Amino acid sequence: MNGNLVFMNRSKPCEVMLYHSREGYLKAVLGGEPMGRVKLVRCFPYSLPDRLISVRTADTGKELLLLPSLDQLEEESRIAAVMELEREYTIPRIERIVSIRKKGPEWIWSVETDYGPSMLHMSILHEGIHSLADGRWIVTDDDGRRFELSNLDRMDQRSRDQWEKIG
Repeated sequence: MNGNLVFMNRSKPCEVMLYHSREGYLKAVLGGEPMGRVKLVRCFPYSLPDRLISVRTADTGKELLLLPSLDQLEEESRIAAVMELEREYTIPRIERIVSIRKKGPEWIWSVETDYGPSMLHMSILHEGIHSLADGRWIVTDDDGRRFELSNLDRMDQRSRDQWEKIG
């Protein structure tokens, strides 16, 4: 029964210092002790992107602590954390849906994002579309790439028509 329990180390956020090494790796010092390379993992809900951030060892993924909020970090550590999260969690925003069509067993989306044009391939269409909030979705293709889709009412008519085809 104990195998299903997950214990979180909720150390005081003031005890952690985050910084980028000369090589560009995120590192941590916890309670004065260097912890080496770390990675940051956002915990649910994703609608609160600056809260509940798990700090884990980069090699094993062992959680070192859970930050309730990035605001509780010293300024330099907060900046390092924000930079790392932006790099790790960059999700292109779909600005226009050029087409959504079914070809054989897969759905092919042609979209324009804030990072340029992209093609998404999805075997099971609705399993890859997850609602985050009213009018906001995460679309995940078969390769695991994630895209944000929101503000459909601000998109052009063709984009709205394409979305309606699958809605």
